[in-house]
Amino acid sequence: MSYESRIFVMNRRVIKATEPKFNDYIYAENITTFNMCSMENSFKNLFKKPVDFSITGENEEDLTVDKYGEKVTAAEITPVIEWLKEKVRTENYRRLKPFLAYLEALNPAEWDELLLVHYGY
Repeated sequence: MSYESRIFVMNRRVIKATEPKFNDYIYAENITTFNMCSMENSFKNLFKKPVDFSITGENEEDLTVDKYGEKVTAAEITPVIEWLKEKVRTENYRRLKPFLAYLEALNPAEWDELLLVHYGY
């Protein structure tokens, strides 16, 4: 089985409360989105981290559950880059190289916490 995969590249940040009566909260900014279309199960299996922030789609819809009825999950960038490098060596799917190049160009030191969020559509 393959998944129609949309990947949100997110910067997750914890905003500390300024007063004891308030709670810290999580702010997540969507840096960019990649429509990867048909991706295999081994790609989807990289995304195991629960998402603890909301994602809003183009029409202001909440994207915490994907079109397959599954909760969206996240992955760190490094394992995804390694998976993509291997696939680029063995497959010629046109969407892999630009996605890999983009991820490799990101400097994690310039962001709070970079996460990739998988949304099946």
